[in-house]
Amino acid sequence: MINRELNFYDGILAPWEHLTAIRSEIYTRLAQPYGEATAQRAVTYIYDNSDLNRLCEDQYIKLFDESGFSLVIVVRKRAGVATKVPGASTTRELLMVLKKGHATLWERVYCFSRFAVAFGSQQIRARLAG
Repeated sequence: MINRELNFYDGILAPWEHLTAIRSEIYTRLAQPYGEATAQRAVTYIYDNSDLNRLCEDQYIKLFDESGFSLVIVVRKRAGVATKVPGASTTRELLMVLKKGHATLWERVYCFSRFAVAFGSQQIRARLAG
């Protein structure tokens, strides 16, 4: 049995699987490798915790478009194959930077470059530490 913390970022679930699978499917798949208690905690979190809003990527984009904010940058980490859920994509993680009103090209370039430097620095630190 695997004894470690589970989270959405480690690939335990496929992108949008919390929208496509039922409780028993996820429980059954997680119980054998991680144990019944961990599988139950995961299922409870996935289906009952209010931290998950059950929105797909296109619904996020629509909400932001209707909000009066403009997208400065969108960064997606993709994985797997898109599911058959309308609006779902292969996006596993989604980062959006928003601005009230119109975002200029300069703001987009500046924001993206800051993100790129921060991400690159984190990757270097992780490699040096490991």
